[in-house]
Amino acid sequence: MYKETIKKLAQIKIVLLDLHGVLINNDGSESLSNCCEELKLFCSKLDALGVSSGILSADIKNEIRETITEETNCSVITTSINKLESAEGYLNSNNLGLENLLFVGDDILDLPLLQKVGFSAAPHSSRREVKRTVDYTCRGNSAKEILEEIYLLIEQAKS
Repeated sequence: MYKETIKKLAQIKIVLLDLHGVLINNDGSESLSNCCEELKLFCSKLDALGVSSGILSADIKNEIRETITEETNCSVITTSINKLESAEGYLNSNNLGLENLLFVGDDILDLPLLQKVGFSAAPHSSRREVKRTVDYTCRGNSAKEILEEIYLLIEQAKS
C-alpha cells in the first residue's frame, strides 16, 4: 500500500457502511440474514483491532434496524438525506472527527460524506461518480467480499 493510504487508514477508529447497495445488493441477491452473519464477523474482527463499526443509512425500516442491532451488536444510525450531518453527530458523541471515519457508500447521496471522511470506499457496482470520488473501490460486490476487503485494508495499516 502507498504511504498516504496507510497513514489515512491508521487513523481510522470507526467504519460505517451504507446498507442498501453496499451490504444488501440492489438486485436482491443478498439476504438480510446473510448480511447480518457477515457483519457480525466483520464487527468482531474490527473490534479486535480497536475499531468500531456500524451502519449509516437513510432507509432502514424498524424491523431491519432491530435485526441488525440484535444479531450483530453493531451501531445503526438512521438518517435523513444528510448523512454527513448524522456522521458528524455520531463522531462528536464519540469524541472523534471525520478523519477517524472510514465510510463505504455507493450512491450520489453518499458523496458529501465520502468526500470528507478520513478514508472512503465503494463497491465495484457503485455509480461511476462515486467510484471516481473514493479512495478505494472494492473488487467485490457481495457483503462478504466488501467486508473482507475493508477489514484487510485496516488490518494491514494497523499492523
